[in-house]
Amino acid sequence: MPTSYTDLYFPVLVQALVAMALAAGLLTASYALGKRVRNKFKDMPYESGITPTGDARHRFSVKFYLVAMLFILFDIEAISCIPGSWFIAS
Repeated sequence: MPTSYTDLYFPVLVQALVAMALAAGLLTASYALGKRVRNKFKDMPYESGITPTGDARHRFSVKFYLVAMLFILFDIEAISCIPGSWFIAS
C-alpha cells in the first residue's frame, strides 16, 4: 500500500515519460528513415481522380451552413428519441 504521494504517482510519471520517449523516438525514426521526395504532382490535392480547378478556398452560402446546423439539430433529437435498449445486442 502506497504511503506517500511519491509512491502513489511514481508509476504514472514513469508511464508518461515512457510514452513521451516512445513518441519522440518513433517520430525521429520516421524522419530519419523516411523518403523525402517532393514534386509538383505529389503536392497537388487528390480530388477523386478529377484534375483540380480553381481555388479550394471559395465561400459557401449561408443557406449551406443553416441546412447543416438544422440537420445536426434534428439528427441529435431523433437519436435521443430512440430508446437505448434498441442498441443493445441480444
